[in-house]
Amino acid sequence: VDVATNSAPSLVHQLVQAVQRREAQLTKEQLGEARRICSEVGASAAGAQRLDHEDEQQQEEEQEEEQEHEHEQEEEQEEERVDDVVTDQKYSREDETVKRWALSELANAQTSSLFTAAKDLKLYNGTLQSSDPPVNFPEWLLLSPNHYRPSWTRKAIRRLKNVVCVVEVAPPEGEATPRRTAPSAAILRTALSLVGLDLNDELSGETLREVLRCLHAKLPSGRSEGVEIDVPEDGVSLQELADAASSVELHPIEPARSFVVVSLAEAEHIRAYIHRSVACGEQRCCISLRAVGLHDGAVDVGPGFTPCPAGFQAVAAEQACRFLDCHTGSFRASQLAHLKRLFEGVDPEALAAWWERARDCRRRSPLPRQRLPIGPFFLTDQQLCVHHAETSIVHVRRVCLQRRVAAAVMFQSWAQGAEVISTASLASHLTELGLAPTQARALARAGDPSVTGTVTCVAFAELIGATPAPQPTSWGRSSGTAEFSGADTGRGRARTASGATQVASMADLEIRGDGPWEVKLSSGGSTHLSWTSKHYACELVSVWRVTGSVKGASVQVPLGFQANRGMRSPTPVLLSVRPARRLKLPTLTPDPAPTQRWVDRALPFPVAFRLLWSVIAAEPNQSSMYMWRPVPPSDSFVAIGAVATTSPQEPQAADVGVRCVPRAWLRQGDAELVELWADAGREVLCHPGFPSVVAIAGPRERPRQWALITDQERFRVGLPQGAADENGEELSDQL
Repeated sequence: VDVATNSAPSLVHQLVQAVQRREAQLTKEQLGEARRICSEVGASAAGAQRLDHEDEQQQEEEQEEEQEHEHEQEEEQEEERVDDVVTDQKYSREDETVKRWALSELANAQTSSLFTAAKDLKLYNGTLQSSDPPVNFPEWLLLSPNHYRPSWTRKAIRRLKNVVCVVEVAPPEGEATPRRTAPSAAILRTALSLVGLDLNDELSGETLREVLRCLHAKLPSGRSEGVEIDVPEDGVSLQELADAASSVELHPIEPARSFVVVSLAEAEHIRAYIHRSVACGEQRCCISLRAVGLHDGAVDVGPGFTPCPAGFQAVAAEQACRFLDCHTGSFRASQLAHLKRLFEGVDPEALAAWWERARDCRRRSPLPRQRLPIGPFFLTDQQLCVHHAETSIVHVRRVCLQRRVAAAVMFQSWAQGAEVISTASLASHLTELGLAPTQARALARAGDPSVTGTVTCVAFAELIGATPAPQPTSWGRSSGTAEFSGADTGRGRARTASGATQVASMADLEIRGDGPWEVKLSSGGSTHLSWTSKHYACELVSVWRVTGSVKGASVQVPLGFQANRGMRSPTPVLLSVRPARRLKLPTLTPDPAPTQRWVDRALPFPVAFRLLWSVIAAEPNQSSMYMWRPVPPSDSFVAIGAVATTSPQEPQAADVGVRCVPRAWLRQGDAELVELWADAGREVLCHPGFPSVVAIAGPRERPRQWALITDQERFRVGLPQGAADENGEELSDQL
């Protein structure tokens, strides 16, 4: 078959010629068998060529889609990227000759006059023989003479060298006595503040592990570095954690252990010495060469070197080096906690002033420190609580802006028209907006200062602050008063803002034999790959975005994203609307504008999208997927399908194009939903009544199975010709 696929025409031709040459020597049965073989080989070759051609086309389309997606991501990253800059100052380059020194000096680094303590690093402030006050770095963090010299900052401004490599010097065996710290209330409070918790939160699961990482501790079953604390993983109160931590000693530090920041040239020589000492068995001092930011940290380890107990001092030294380097990249809560432990008792404002002054001497991001990941480090515990609350409030405001709805209206939709809601219920709804559970609970409690267990609409609106008034959307209708209950049908009656364009009246949506509009399911439009389970350890499934089309006076709209097994594009399922055939249009060329206006009223866009679940990529070649439930404008409409995106940002209705269908056109389906993919309570299901249209399911709900109310291929809807709609205009005039 492979030979036939690769050179099918010539092979078939050769077989036919061979049969013809030996026709006289073959019996009747042999001749018939030979002709049958020639026929099968020819058919197989043609089919193989056709399949190869289809596969090539599909691969080309997939490659184009991937290239477009990568190009869009590159454009987004380019827009968000802020180039690192350096303040334009008259930097001095004097006295930069390399200073030679003996490696034996590392054995007594803290007492040697060759090295400068990081706490003595000073920055020139423009006055001769004067400089800004230094920062109280740990005594065991030192600078080599080729990385920094005190004379450099006494006469002129110098460009500070990047902190790339550090030499860790282990103390002699007799001096390796760690100094430990008992967990205090301040240390626990700082850990909670960095994670975004308060004293009332219960710790469990990932939240508990994150707090323990801030304390440089771990559960007995944990594999990371840290001191073991025996607490139940399923849930523990702050008091129980404090009692369990009181029996252990955290943050072990060996005062005799040194960490020396060296230049790249010095690091090369030190690495060569380590390699030679390992080969020859020579041991002058017990050292390890580390790289700041490296996952394991150690680049090379010399003979006789012993790591620091529990690994805390090495982790803390790395964060101190990142602070010294004015690092503007990512900082986890545990890394900020280690920094706060090192600079305990130092004024945060003084640290911020020194850091910004040092940043001016480096090529770093010019963004304000408040917008950088290191920003929370310069805040007190009380300011951190305010910071987390403000971050949550800004997120809720952004959601209100995207949905064009006021915070009070959103609150009332959650409370089903009531003016009061419990803090637990409010936190649950805030989680649906994208807040972390801890952030949602903290924000809900912020709206209940009297600790009554409930939050009023007025208190929530005052907490969130002013939000934009409802604005007309791109489809010409205000969505500022829609329901946000999150179901696939809009529960409760949607409140309509004054001046907003109304959806079609119920009379204009009824199925009538003499209706002016003809509705049917069609297969036009096009599909675009949105997500695939490729590179996941599961069955291959692809999810596709469907776009509608306009053909003459007919308008076709999608009902939701579609899914299929494998990578083949599904047949688009669209709802087609066109004028009934008996109506005569006055123009020779069909005009789709009247149909489009009626579709905008009868098949409205969703007013919002609620995130049900997501699949987060764990490998570089995987892509994340976020499944969204469209929210219809009222209980008169139903959102049949779902929307899948690769971004956590809520999609825009005009971008995805999905429409809601009048409930009057639908009935409850009898057939079971078709399951395409399932994992940990998350499912991708399809409607039998609308083939391959995705109906997603989450851990807490099961989607309904919808079908058109009539079994006919097409049906008519709307007020008959000559009847007036809700605006008093005759339908014939509209057409």
